[in-house]
Amino acid sequence: MTVSDLLKERNRKIVERYHQLKKLKMKSHDAKKIISAEFNNLSISTIDQVIYNKNYSNSPLSEE
Repeated sequence: MTVSDLLKERNRKIVERYHQLKKLKMKSHDAKKIISAEFNNLSISTIDQVIYNKNYSNSPLSEE
């Protein structure tokens, strides 16, 4: 498994977790803060890129 594969898997988990939290009627910013804590203090801007930007490096969104 390459680093790219690991990042793509991590990013897929981030998107999946974001959607789980949004289903619980959580505000977007609060959901991102929780995800940041769960993924070793990953920056909110990186989480935004993973969730919203299909052109982001190793984005899982390109598969959808």
